[in-house]
Amino acid sequence: MNILSGLGAANGLMQGAASIVQSLKQPRLTDETFSDLFKAQLAAKASPEAQASKALEMSQRFVGLRDVDGDKMLRIDESGLSAKQFASLDRDKDGQLSVAEVQAEFQGGATIS
Repeated sequence: MNILSGLGAANGLMQGAASIVQSLKQPRLTDETFSDLFKAQLAAKASPEAQASKALEMSQRFVGLRDVDGDKMLRIDESGLSAKQFASLDRDKDGQLSVAEVQAEFQGGATIS
């Protein structure tokens, strides 16, 4: 076996391990709990600035915890969301969720700037 084929085999093992980690790391969320939990937390904050700041923080955390490939975007298989939830958040319909798209949901469906 040459070095390149050995590297290819190692890469395949790493991808398989990443898939396992990804599926263990991401609990499935129901439609009801996904936005209700975060909207309730945001409602407790007084100012719109505080709500926007908290929504950004939660969005960055949500994406960061699930972003297996490190591209700062979530594909459906990384998100832990149902297809319906994912589609409702993917406002630009590019098949990925940005922090801004998640933040808009956390802020109660506000438009993305």
